[in-house]
Amino acid sequence: MADEVRYEYLRPAQIVERRSTFPLAFVPLGTLEWHGPQNPVGLDGLKAHALCVRAAEKCGGLVFPVVWYGEHRESHLMEINAGSGAAIRERMGFANEDFALGYMGGGTIFTQAEDYLRLLWKIASQVKSLGFRALIFFNGHYPLTHYGRFVEHLARRHLSLPIWAGHEGELLAEVGNPGHGDHGGKWETSLMMSIDAARVDLESLRASGEFVGCGADALESSADQGDIWMREITNALIAKANSLLDT
Repeated sequence: MADEVRYEYLRPAQIVERRSTFPLAFVPLGTLEWHGPQNPVGLDGLKAHALCVRAAEKCGGLVFPVVWYGEHRESHLMEINAGSGAAIRERMGFANEDFALGYMGGGTIFTQAEDYLRLLWKIASQVKSLGFRALIFFNGHYPLTHYGRFVEHLARRHLSLPIWAGHEGELLAEVGNPGHGDHGGKWETSLMMSIDAARVDLESLRASGEFVGCGADALESSADQGDIWMREITNALIAKANSLLDT
């Protein structure tokens, strides 16, 4: 059985031991949104967390809980911004007026974006204070890269904390394997099947006869294919972690 790498499950002495060996923190970023009828709504965070855990089990470091909340939900959210947003809201039983502009009650789109940047900055500062020498913001929800990258630049300059922020498709592209990533299609559905096949119901997608908010190639998904991709991403994530600590 692999050693526990999830920060919140460890006792102080265990944290000190792992941190002294490999002082890097993995912080998965996700959101809660539609990924087709076949997938759990938390797919983004579940994917990012599982990959961070697998990497930490092999290379070291500690994995913090998924940051599920705080992102700017009036942009880059399937239920409101995608062309299929109205169809998704109908299937989820959401009232359209509850997703009208300003529904978050958090001021302008700029102040909402600033709120999420402040949250990531606070997390980076906390990671530094906890004795870590590097940080990976690993996001399963691709648009969050924009926020993570901004905090990455700030942390390198003002915290002297090496950070990498990005998603799995970018990691693979960096190692010469580009072109990966989708939303609820074969890529993400296969990854979810590799992580926890019981959470995926391809038959519900097949029975629906439609592909709302997900790719038609989702029906080609398999746990075996997901296993291959999970290994490739994990290896690239380990290489990124090592490179940060070598900075």
